Amino acid sequence: MKKNKGGRPRLTIGAKNKTLKMCVTDKQFQELQVKLKASQYRGMSDLLRAMVFDRRITILTEDTNLHKLLFELSKIGTNINQIAKRCNIDSIGGQPARLKLSDKYNISKAVSIMEEILNKVI
Repeated sequence: MKKNKGGRPRLTIGAKNKTLKMCVTDKQFQELQVKLKASQYRGMSDLLRAMVFDRRITILTEDTNLHKLLFELSKIGTNINQIAKRCNIDSIGGQPARLKLSDKYNISKAVSIMEEILNKVI
């Protein structure tokens, strides 16, 4: 009878006891290595398991397009704040200031652009 050496007990349910073998080209192998380094997975098996079973794979990258979109979104928010400030300053005797037609158009356009940007990001 074997003596218990301690440590974590072996899995009986859900144990990974089957091995798959797969051949890839050098280029494909390099691409997998890059994805592995950029992901949160500890090993190639974890990455491939996630890819095969159609789970989302999180890859950490610097996305310059995302930075540009967020910068534009920030500029639009600044413009909306400036319009709101002007409305508050222009109000007389507690009555809200009247927006010019061009201001209403700019607000509407800014909101629609912000929705488009958010839809691209999400």
